Amino acid sequence: MTRRAASSWYAVRCIFRWTGPYEERITLWHAADLDAATALAEAEAEAYAKTTGVTYLGLAQAYEIGEEQPGPGSEVFSLLRTSALPPPEYLDRFFDTGGEHQTRDGTRRVATLYQGERSCGYLFAGPDFRLEFLRAGDDDTWYYSDRTDPEDYDTATELASGEIDWYGTTYSARWLPDGEAREIEAYFDRDRPRDARPKVVTDPGS
Repeated sequence: MTRRAASSWYAVRCIFRWTGPYEERITLWHAADLDAATALAEAEAEAYAKTTGVTYLGLAQAYEIGEEQPGPGSEVFSLLRTSALPPPEYLDRFFDTGGEHQTRDGTRRVATLYQGERSCGYLFAGPDFRLEFLRAGDDDTWYYSDRTDPEDYDTATELASGEIDWYGTTYSARWLPDGEAREIEAYFDRDRPRDARPKVVTDPGS
């Protein structure tokens, strides 16, 4: 990139590792060129890592916003990635893996759990990583079990992998979009009229 005397605004994304999860941070910089903005962002990234006790992984991706100061509606970052994945699988792979630390207003994330191509029930993951599993029975009965992992267990990585070990049985998780997730939560809502609720009992195998 040709260096210029005039300054532009740049957004720089840096990647960090906490104990378990990873973090992506995008910071804004007013600098002479892309290299200068990247240098400023990396210096800030090192300071941020030292302050918080995380590890800066040394990856910085910069994006030129332009000479005008960013405002409402400004595009502050863009990255093109070549992939043969169709849209749902692409989102699951890179952006909506299940391991993201986002509360969605305190609601739970919901995944369908599979063994091979057979659907086995639903996994609910709360913001605090408390996990609940409703396993489908053969007679319209749902079997409930839950799991609260010790602090040193990396639940986020397990959820992000899509492979869930539930008391010795392995399932594949496919995370549902918000709309479908809320429909599933509504179906199992304990506040529904009794005659409209599904039959849920404690899972004897948990």
